[in-house]
Amino acid sequence: MTSPAFPATSAADGGRAERAPAPWVHTGAAMFPVVAGLLALAILFHKARLGERELTSPHMVVSVAAIWALLKPSSLGRFVTLLAVYLAVWALDLPRVVNHIMFTALIALALFAWLGLELARTRRWPDASAVYAHLAPLLRWGVLTMYAFAALAKLNHGFFHPELSCAVTMYRRLHFLPFLPQGAWISEPAIWGTVAVELALPLLLALRRTRLAGVFVAIVFHALMAASGHVPFSAFAMPMLAVFVPEDVPARLVQARRHHPWLDRWSRGVAAFVGRWWLFPVATALWVLVIPVPRYPWVPRVIRETLFGEQLLALYGLYLAGLTVLLVLALRQPPRPYPFGAFRLPHPVLALGPALVLANALQPYLGLKTAGSFTMYSNLRTEGGEWNHLVVPRAVRVFALQDDLVHIVDSSDRRLSDSARQGTRWVWTELRAYLGTRPEVSVTFERNGVVETVPRAGDHPVLGVPPGPLVTRLLPFREVDPPGRSTCRW
Repeated sequence: MTSPAFPATSAADGGRAERAPAPWVHTGAAMFPVVAGLLALAILFHKARLGERELTSPHMVVSVAAIWALLKPSSLGRFVTLLAVYLAVWALDLPRVVNHIMFTALIALALFAWLGLELARTRRWPDASAVYAHLAPLLRWGVLTMYAFAALAKLNHGFFHPELSCAVTMYRRLHFLPFLPQGAWISEPAIWGTVAVELALPLLLALRRTRLAGVFVAIVFHALMAASGHVPFSAFAMPMLAVFVPEDVPARLVQARRHHPWLDRWSRGVAAFVGRWWLFPVATALWVLVIPVPRYPWVPRVIRETLFGEQLLALYGLYLAGLTVLLVLALRQPPRPYPFGAFRLPHPVLALGPALVLANALQPYLGLKTAGSFTMYSNLRTEGGEWNHLVVPRAVRVFALQDDLVHIVDSSDRRLSDSARQGTRWVWTELRAYLGTRPEVSVTFERNGVVETVPRAGDHPVLGVPPGPLVTRLLPFREVDPPGRSTCRW
């Protein structure tokens, strides 16, 4: 079939390919499987990095759904099934959800809201092209919001302090890369370089003239993030960045296959391989057997760290390099400027996605939750009287939940005893939520200058009763480091 974005050759031109197609022809049907496939791969990288909790865990269902969607990314039914399972497990995992999982879930909620309205209106499923046309601007707004607030969070005293900064901590994890300089002098450049890149990314991606440059900057940035130990987060960035590339990239790759026989052979081989009927059950069986290995106590530590550490990073590096090569081949001829309207939401309900992302990002500054709010590895401190942001004033805070801090003195619970040893403090509502499901735990804590010993949390009139579901499920708080120390937390 001939695509209008990619004219076929003819006898009249001697079989030569015509000019490269104009970019951003509306080819959502071609871009949809790109985003769906990259999302499925991101989920698998996330699960492989962390290891499944157990064979019967709901997380294993997400992995199986991701494998199913990956083997036919053009299938809207498989994509919707993956998102539905993903959202169900996200809801079960609340409140302890990492940032990229939270972001994807909030975007998926908005997409499902539109799908529900569309089904009610037309009584039929929209096609893949329509889904992509609605998902792409939704994702673009969400990505810009997340990137902007991740950069904003780093504008604090702690991040610019070389002895505390998470930028320095992350950079030191890259010591195995021979092309990166090391030494004490590199701390300041690492800090300022990180801030410059993170502040520039949302601006580069937002502007039409710099959008493609922003994609390549983001790829390099996330490659370094993966090398520093954050493969899952970097893997999830790939489907997010895909909506910022010219929409005719698939058509351009078809044309590139005519000029590069190796690419044509590779494409045909992959298509033939993933189309085999036995691949899904075999891949699922291998996943079920191999991925939980880090959870098996009888597996030697060296095997766990090698198989699911360095080798997984190497696999992600090959994957990222392959994506970059394909993108460069697709853009062999420079694209024309992006058209206007890339951020125009086709339906008002889609605004729910950016609104939820924004609300999630604002919470630390408003005095609400501090975990999973896009302030990852930023050194941001808003709890108690330790507000350290350089731009956002403390006056914006309207809730006082973060002010009620508790110091753990001793406990029979391992996590609480570790907190006592490290000197970290807990937000009172977070401690209540934690002990509300652990009635047998004994704890001694200091709150408002008063030390109290509780032999059994379940017998305490307050600790034995967790806060309401709004606080317990939606408002998680990180442990608070003592003054003068900063642990890089997600």
